[in-house]
Amino acid sequence: GAARRGIVSGPPQHPLRPAESVVGFVAMLVSCLGPAAWVLAHLDNYKKRE
Repeated sequence: GAARRGIVSGPPQHPLRPAESVVGFVAMLVSCLGPAAWVLAHLDNYKKRE
């Protein structure tokens, strides 16, 4: 039915190309490590305010 439309079992119908996998991996890496790297890079600015 229409309710089960998004649920698909079995192998992917359109396998990901290596480039798509790399783009997804880089996006996740930046979203996880980006904020932490930004804070560490600006740590001196936080210390000067106190």
